[in-house]
Amino acid sequence: MRNLLAMLSLAVGGLLAGCGGSDTPYCAPGSCDTTTTTTATSLTLQLSSASVSNSGADAVVATATAATSGGATVSGVPVTFSVDSGATFTADSPTTDDKGVVNASVNVGVDRSNRVITVVATSGSLSATASFAVTGATLTSTATPAVVAPSSEKNKVFFVLKDAVGAPMTNQPIAVVAGAAGTASGVTDTNGAYTFVYTAPSTAGALQVIATAGGVEQVQDVQVQTTSTVPAARTACSAASGSCTVSSNPSVVAPNVDVGTNNRAEVRALFLDASNKAISNMRVRFFASGFGSFATGSNIVYSDKDGQAITGFIPGSRTSPANGVTITACYSRVDFSSCAESGVTTITTTLTVAADPLSITIGTDGKIVIGDLTYIQRFVVLAVDIAGRAKANVEIVPSIDLPYFFKGQYTYSGGAWVSTCTDVNTCPVLLTGPVGCPNEDVYRTGFYQESQDTNQNGQIDPRKSDVVVSAIGSTKTDSAGKMTIQIEYPKNVGSWLQYRLLVSAGVNGTEGRATWSDILGVPITDVKAEGAPAFIRSVYGVVTSTQVPSINPGRGPVAPCANAD
Repeated sequence: MRNLLAMLSLAVGGLLAGCGGSDTPYCAPGSCDTTTTTTATSLTLQLSSASVSNSGADAVVATATAATSGGATVSGVPVTFSVDSGATFTADSPTTDDKGVVNASVNVGVDRSNRVITVVATSGSLSATASFAVTGATLTSTATPAVVAPSSEKNKVFFVLKDAVGAPMTNQPIAVVAGAAGTASGVTDTNGAYTFVYTAPSTAGALQVIATAGGVEQVQDVQVQTTSTVPAARTACSAASGSCTVSSNPSVVAPNVDVGTNNRAEVRALFLDASNKAISNMRVRFFASGFGSFATGSNIVYSDKDGQAITGFIPGSRTSPANGVTITACYSRVDFSSCAESGVTTITTTLTVAADPLSITIGTDGKIVIGDLTYIQRFVVLAVDIAGRAKANVEIVPSIDLPYFFKGQYTYSGGAWVSTCTDVNTCPVLLTGPVGCPNEDVYRTGFYQESQDTNQNGQIDPRKSDVVVSAIGSTKTDSAGKMTIQIEYPKNVGSWLQYRLLVSAGVNGTEGRATWSDILGVPITDVKAEGAPAFIRSVYGVVTSTQVPSINPGRGPVAPCANAD
C-alpha cells in the first residue's frame, strides 16, 4: 500500500510539475489559447477610380487585399506599392489591417500630361496590378493666317496647352510636324503656349500642322493657295443670310500683376451662313478698349473650317469696371487694314478684368448665444467677384476695434431691466444714464501711457482683450463664397462697449474690406430675468450725472469720462 501511495504521490507531483514548470505547460482541453499562422495565398488590387483629372487636386485610392485560398482575409501581411509614369503615392500602413486590406493614395505628381499610370502591389511572391488614366489636358491651335500663299514666310500657328481646370501647362515638351513645312520642337511658356513659325510649301494644297503635347494631339488645317475670298452669297450677320457672334471665355479674368501672361481669356468669333454652316476664311482683326492686348496682336485671323477665328486676350496689370473692356471683332470677306474700310463689319462683346475677390460683405442674424460665462454673436462673411459670382478659398482676416466704452447701470422696472434714458438718439438701448467715453488708447498701441489714462485708474480702458474675434472653422470661404466668424466677451461687459468689426480679403480696392459697428448685445432672456444680470453695472464705472453725452466720436469726450467711478 505504501508503495502504491508513493507511486500515486510521484504521479501527482509530476502532473503538478508539468502544469507549473517552464518546460512544457499542461492545459486542460479548451482552457488554453493556441496561435496558428495563416498564410495569404492571393493578393488583389482595386482602384477607387478608372481615371483622374490632371489638375492634381484628386487622388486615386489603391486598395490591396490579402486572402487565403478559401477567401478569408489575412491581417499583418506586409505589402509594398510601386507606381510608374511620374506618379507618387502614400501608403497608410506597411501591413494589412484587421480586415486584410492596406490602402495607398496615388497622385499624378508634377507631370500633368494625359497618360496611363500603373500601380503594383507586392507581397513576397504575390503581386497584383491595376491601371488608371490621367485625363484633362487640352491642346488648342490658331493659324495666323489660316490661308497662306505658296512659299510665304513667317506664318504662324499658336498652340495653347491647358489642364482640366483651364490652368496653363507650362514647360511641357511639344513636337510639331507640318509635312513640307518642316518640323519643330520646344516647350510651352508660362501661359502654356507655343508658337510654330514656318514657311509655306511652294505648291498649293492643304497643309496639316500636327502638334503633340501633354499626351494629346492637335491638328491645325492650313490652306496653301492664292488669296481666297468668301463668296458674297455667304456673307454672315444678317437676318436672311446667317449670323455671327464674338464671345469671351471666361468673361471675368484676373489681371497679370507680375511679369507674364498667366491670366488670359479666349476670344472666339463664330461665322455661320444662312444654312447654319460654318464660313471659313473670314478675315478678322481683334481690338480691345484698353486693359490688355491680344496674343495675335492686330494681325488678321482667318476663320477655320468650323467658322471660328480664335485669339487670346491677355490682361494688363490694371483692373476694369464691370464689363469695362469692350472687345471688337472687325471682319470682312477680303483682306483689310482698317475697321473703317468699306465692307468691314464690327461685332462686340465685353469682359471684366478683376482681382479675386472684389466685394466683401458682413452681416449677422443679431442673435446672442449664451456661452460659458460669456456671450457670443456670430457673423457671416460673403465674398464675390465683380460679376457677383461666389469666390471660394478666399482668405478672410477679421479684426476688431473698440471705439467707445460706457459708464452706467441698469434698473429693474416693469418686469425687465430697462433704461430711464429717453433720448434714443444719444443713449444706448437699455442703459440708465450712460456716459460714452472714447477709447483711451488713442493710437491703438496696446501700451499704457499715463497721458492717455483719462480717468486716471491706472489702466487703459477698454482692454483689448474685453472682446475676442475668431473664425468658426476654416479661415477661407467655402464653395458658396461664405465663411463664419464670431465675437465673444464676458457677460459683465455686455452692452458696455461699442465695437467695430473689420473683415479684409487682402485685395486692392475699398470693396476688399467691410465693417460692422454696433454695441455689444445681451440676450433678451437675461434682460427679463428677475435676478440681476451680470452686466447690471458697467465695469468701467457708474456715473450719476444727469448729463447724457452722445457716443458720436465727433462730439468728443465729456467731463464724466475723467472720473474713475
